[in-house]
Amino acid sequence: MWNFCKLSFNLILLLYFAFIYLGLFSMQSEFNSNNELFRFLLSLVIVQINIIMLLNILLLQRNMRLTCLNLFVIAWICAIFICITLTSGARFLKDLNYVLLWPLTYCYSFLLFKRGILSTSKVVDIMTVLCVYSMILFGVFFTDKANENLGIISIEGMNQIFYALLFIPWIYLNEKKGVQNVILFILLIIVFVSMKRSALMSFSVIYLFSFLFNRNGSKSPKFLLRVSLAFVVLLAAYLFVDSYLDGGVTERLERVEDDGGSGRTDIWMAVWHNILNSSVSEILIGHGHNTVIMSKTLSGVPLSAHNDFLEILYDYGFFLFLLFIVFSFLLWKKLFFLYKNRSPYFFSYLSSLVLFFTMTNLSHLILYPSYIVFLSFLWGMVEAKTSV
Repeated sequence: MWNFCKLSFNLILLLYFAFIYLGLFSMQSEFNSNNELFRFLLSLVIVQINIIMLLNILLLQRNMRLTCLNLFVIAWICAIFICITLTSGARFLKDLNYVLLWPLTYCYSFLLFKRGILSTSKVVDIMTVLCVYSMILFGVFFTDKANENLGIISIEGMNQIFYALLFIPWIYLNEKKGVQNVILFILLIIVFVSMKRSALMSFSVIYLFSFLFNRNGSKSPKFLLRVSLAFVVLLAAYLFVDSYLDGGVTERLERVEDDGGSGRTDIWMAVWHNILNSSVSEILIGHGHNTVIMSKTLSGVPLSAHNDFLEILYDYGFFLFLLFIVFSFLLWKKLFFLYKNRSPYFFSYLSSLVLFFTMTNLSHLILYPSYIVFLSFLWGMVEAKTSV
């Protein structure tokens, strides 16, 4: 059993590299005729990951502890299965494949760490490699887009940045401070050049918290030198990229007040209007996975809700909406527990919740399995390490 679980994890690790690449590439070729092929390959990789994790979960299920967070995840799996069964129709298997990835990842992570099959240090090193891999791919795709000479519209909104950004909680667990600082420094630059305001907001809040929770270190000359150097390099990156894009960065920042957060306000109002005009059954069990995009809510344009609370209420209905609120509460409750007990996982968990809060309110986390999966792996690990 032990060897099977370790072999399975190594196989999943290889699939994760393909998973990240295909996820990034499908975004890059969003308006390309080959996009459907990459989405199919991504779905195929997710199927393999789900099957391997499910086999491990069934094998190790005796080690599952019924903590509040674990009970929620089990309840979510049951509820989402019922919802998809009732609403997806011919898309049942495809939708189920996507919606089960993050809760299965949580359970898989919890069981492997609870059983002692994985060590924290090894997984942190692996996640660090995946983060660097994601940053390199982001750089390649950013350069490709910039070289297309399609103007600022082709560059802004590069959602690929979130693949690298969502590894921040794992980077804060890396005990090699030199590696940690270098990666965070590079992340700061690429978050800025991505021109994703939600990404910049998340990174800024996490950095602010790191300053507040490290008051002694924040007074040291080395810390002040790093902050000064980061500011100088960020300013240089801004001037270089802004010049390279013919003033595109400045234009993007100037539009923050005028565009209502890239039209989010209009999208939210349109989705809310559709919810109010839904039938009772649609309000209770939802319209089906990813149906905000399919319904072309805003003037016939295929856009998601850009808010997980609205998306869940529309797609999965009122019951799963309540479950999601409970989930949010349990995550924050766990954070306070870690803070009270001075856990070494506290700041990593805090940074994961900053990302969770920002992305669920301004973008998406639950809707896209490629976003939340590495956070759910972290949550499962911390739950295993800190539960009795």
